[in-house]
Order: sequence, then structure tokens, then C-alpha cells
Amino acid sequence: MKSLWSLVALIGLSLLTAPTQAWAQGPTVPEALQVILRLEGRWVASATWQTNGRSYMGQSVFHFRKTADGLGLTMDESADVPALGRISGANLIGYDPSDGRLHWFTVDNSGMSHHRVGELVDRDHLRLVHEGYQDGKPYREEFDIRWESPDRFYAKRVSTLDGQVTGVFEGTFLRQGARCTYAPPTPLGVQVGVCQIVEESALAGTPRGGCGAFPLSVNIGPCR
Repeated sequence: MKSLWSLVALIGLSLLTAPTQAWAQGPTVPEALQVILRLEGRWVASATWQTNGRSYMGQSVFHFRKTADGLGLTMDESADVPALGRISGANLIGYDPSDGRLHWFTVDNSGMSHHRVGELVDRDHLRLVHEGYQDGKPYREEFDIRWESPDRFYAKRVSTLDGQVTGVFEGTFLRQGARCTYAPPTPLGVQVGVCQIVEESALAGTPRGGCGAFPLSVNIGPCR
């Protein structure tokens, strides 16, 4: 009888400690979440916005921070676009194991809030989609992120209403503090520096460096 009670006690103890041990070990991080966590940090781009048949340029900043013990991200976004004004938004990004997909919630200072759902196209390409209605018409937004290097990614967001494109946002983002060795031409066809440290600058309201296109055809100097 003593051995029976000892066995019952042992089983009870194992049931109590199993969840604790599993929690201590932590959940397995799926590939999609591993990829999105690569975004941690502050990123700057000279971006373009296309709306109502016109195109505008300005500085865009995405600042990602880990949350929930490293199993998700928050992201603060901001932009200064002279023709459109100040843009700001808050985002929460995580992974749902029940559907195996990433979920990206966003709200911005225009009063818009929505929920994007996405997955990996490949190891360096993430696509998220939001679908809903505006004025009774089907609205769709596709948001693509493509990594070009650990410190550089290209982002493009395309919005359509009733099948017609209503807005496009795109830019090549460089992690702040990273260096690069490639500088594509500006819109006027002039090379803009090479291998710059990304930092805030008063230069036409754009990030300084970042090997991105700038609205001014100026050379901002060599590496520092």
C-alpha cells in the first residue's frame, strides 16, 4: 500500500511540474516569427507615396522593438511628407500557431485601424494582406517586405479599392547605424555618396546616407 501511495504522489508531482518545465524551456519560435524578429531596430528610408495620381517624397522611419518576452514586435512609424503632413502610426505584430500565420495590427493618426495577415513567400520575403470594405466597396492592401541584406530591406504597400489602385507606398530601409557600400542614382541620375552612416539630417528632410534615393542631386560625402 505504501508503494501505491508513493506512485500516486510521484504521478501528481510530475503533473504539477510538467507545465512549469515547459514554460521554463519556452515555446519553439517558428520560422515566420524568426524572420519578422529580424526587423528589430530603427530603420530609415527616403520613401515615396503615390495617391490621386501624384507622387510625393519624404523621410519614413520604422522603429521595431521586441515585446512579450521576444515573441512579438511593436513598431512605431513616422513620416514627414511636406505635401501630406505628419504621418504616425502604432503597430503590434505576432504569430498565431493556430493558423500558422503572422498577424499585424495597426492604427494611425488618420483614424484608420486594421489587421493584416501574412506569411513567408520565402526566407527573405514577407507578404501581409488586409481585406475589408470602404464606402461599401471591397478594399485590399498588400504589404511586402523583402530583405536585401541583414541591414537593408525594401517595403512596398499597395492599396486598391474596387480593384483600382488608390495608393502606393515604397522605400528601401536601412538599419540606423549600419553602413552600406552601394548607392543607386537619385531621381536626377546623380550618385549620392557611398557607405554612409544613417542618421537624422536636415538635408531636405531626408535620412543622411542609407544608400537610398534622395530628392536632391547632391553628394553628401564619403564614409565617416
